[in-house]
Amino acid sequence: MIEAFFRKKSRIASIKFGPLGKFADGLAEKLVRNGYSTNMSQVILTRFGELSYYLHSRGVAPGMVNSSTIDDFLSERQSLITINGMENQLRHIVEISRGHEGLPSGLYSRPESSSAFATGRNP
Repeated sequence: MIEAFFRKKSRIASIKFGPLGKFADGLAEKLVRNGYSTNMSQVILTRFGELSYYLHSRGVAPGMVNSSTIDDFLSERQSLITINGMENQLRHIVEISRGHEGLPSGLYSRPESSSAFATGRNP
């Protein structure tokens, strides 16, 4: 399904890489069903791939993702958060993945965390 958003095989492979890669098509389908534009879907899928790569590089399985993992990911990319709204884009990934049988529930575990990402609050 992500092939509908990207033509380059290298881009598709990078998004499907890592522990979340197998969920990329399910996320793409949900983006389409929820009416996201092509451009926003591409951005969200790219962030999803970046998160998956990050998890792979740290040896984190999908079910082990929690707010601390997301906070670490965001803190390493602090300049990107403010430049292009990465935190908001990741929040979209989490919200869209809720209830989707093809996406790991670990993406949104520990909602009691005080982090802005996990709670959905803007900083």
